[in-house]
Amino acid sequence: MILVSHSRGGVTATAAANARPDLIDRIVYVLDVGTSADRAQAATWGRIPKTFVRLDADASLPPAMQDRLIREGNALTPDNPYDVRTLEGSHLKWLIDPAPAARVLGELAALTTRSA
Repeated sequence: MILVSHSRGGVTATAAANARPDLIDRIVYVLDVGTSADRAQAATWGRIPKTFVRLDADASLPPAMQDRLIREGNALTPDNPYDVRTLEGSHLKWLIDPAPAARVLGELAALTTRSA
C-alpha cells in the first residue's frame, strides 16, 4: 500500500507509519507540515521507502522549509533517504491540476511494485 498525505495529513501518515510500518510499502508526503511533536521514529517509519513531493511555489510552506524537512528526515534515516520530486505550483494547485501529481504517483507505484 502507498500512503499519500498532504499538508497536516503528514502528521497522521507519520503516526500510521510509526504504528504499523508492516502495512505500508511507501509513504508519500506532499508538503508535510508536522511539528517536533509529530516526529517519525527511525525504527519504524525509517524503514519504509518514502517520497517527499515539493511544491515549488507554495507560500504556506516555502521551498526552503520543505528542503529543511527533507534534510531532517534524511538525517534520521541516512540509509533510507527521501526520494524527492518537485511539482510546479502552490499548496492546492496539484489538486486543481492533478495530472502531474498523478504521473508522479504512477511512477512511484511502478517503483513500489518492482521492489515489493
